[in-house]
Amino acid sequence: MAMRDSMSTIKARVEELKRTVQFQRTRRDEYGAIISQQSLALSKTEEEAVHEREENGEIQEAISWYNRVLGFQIEGGHGVKFMFNDINLKNPKQEYSFTIRHANDDYSLLDCNPQLNGIKELINELNSTSDLFGFVRIMR
Repeated sequence: MAMRDSMSTIKARVEELKRTVQFQRTRRDEYGAIISQQSLALSKTEEEAVHEREENGEIQEAISWYNRVLGFQIEGGHGVKFMFNDINLKNPKQEYSFTIRHANDDYSLLDCNPQLNGIKELINELNSTSDLFGFVRIMR
């Protein structure tokens, strides 16, 4: 009888261990799937970061070109200040600038040096077209 009880206890323990092993395998597979998903997400994020760094490098290169060749600079603050030099052949270092602000889907001119004729019409056109690039080109 003791032998039978011992065998029964051993069989129960073996069954319990089999369930534990199966549970652990299931958890391993679940964790493996999670790790695989996270690894794919990490790879995608790393690729996006590399792409973003490349784009930032290209943007910095373009900004440098605009500064060097066109004498063009941008400065942030209460509004955005656009500054130009290399316009006056007699005094290439002379700075020309204007500052605009964009709020509530509306552009407003905060400052313009020197003052230009027809600036109100240009601002109205900018507000109707939202073509900031074209506006900056005309202002230069």
